[in-house]
Amino acid sequence: MMANRPGDGKPLKHKILVAMPAYNEKKYIGNLVLKASQYADEVLVIDDGSTLNPLRHGLEVLFRIMAMISERRPLFFFGLGGSILTIVGILVGIRVLWGLSVGDTLPVGTALISALFIIIGIFSIFTGIILHVLVRRS
Repeated sequence: MMANRPGDGKPLKHKILVAMPAYNEKKYIGNLVLKASQYADEVLVIDDGSTLNPLRHGLEVLFRIMAMISERRPLFFFGLGGSILTIVGILVGIRVLWGLSVGDTLPVGTALISALFIIIGIFSIFTGIILHVLVRRS
């Protein structure tokens, strides 16, 4: 890409610089630098020295947040999850009953999954109610 310098009108060549932050990327950084060098004049790799596994760290943060919510607001946490499981179980149960009315066979696997979702959902709702009462008392 050529442009003129202001004032003297001489051509000025612009360079393209690619800056890439690297976060424990030793397996992939070589290929990335080669690909980037096809499109850029210079490639700058910035290593922050981190040793965390991003996936594991993200899951740890998610589990920590879920633990905090379950301890501080158990009715919301267990009640919402239990309600969702119960509704899914009921919907799957309706599908089982519809399939039974159309054909004369009972889809046993789907019926068991429906019953399992409903039972776990109801237990979760009651767990949330009990923990909510216990948290309020203390």
